[in-house]
Amino acid sequence: MKREQQRLRDINLSSDNNGGVFIYDTKYSDVQQVKSSPYTVDAEQTALINDNVYSYFGINKDILQSKATEGVWESYYEAKLEPFLIQLSQVVTSMLFNEKDIESGSQCIYGSSRLQYASNATKLSLVTQLFDRGMFTHNESREVFNLPPIENGDLFFIRLDYAKVVEVENNGIQNQELPIKEKNKDDNKQ
Repeated sequence: MKREQQRLRDINLSSDNNGGVFIYDTKYSDVQQVKSSPYTVDAEQTALINDNVYSYFGINKDILQSKATEGVWESYYEAKLEPFLIQLSQVVTSMLFNEKDIESGSQCIYGSSRLQYASNATKLSLVTQLFDRGMFTHNESREVFNLPPIENGDLFFIRLDYAKVVEVENNGIQNQELPIKEKNKDDNKQ
């Protein structure tokens, strides 16, 4: 049977058979063509299949179709991409550096630092909060929005409307009279 199977395969399924005709011996009484019968999967089964695929790969429909919100993207990044980037960093570090270099602090780090997938409102809030506290420069703030650096953009700035109580007392501000806004008589009625 094995020899016969090999013989049929060699005759009919080789590249020499360019006519598409399957030749067989008369000892095979019931040879039938494979019939293709299409089957349409209903919506419920399609949803079940999709959910199984999404669960297996740890992804969801919004990520695949580029409809993810900031929160969905953040959870996907932390669950799937960040662990991969950490492992990639460790592997590349061990490939490029010897143990002595690694112990002295040499390493390769992969990560996403530009907040590429954050909304503009989140980016603006972050830049505003960190810039005036001296944590971002102009150029670092521009980088968040994928803008090129500017000349003299690497300076740090802080807000000066916050001061320690001791500094206020030492600067003599406590002796100055501050203007007091008079209350309007109509304000009392409210």
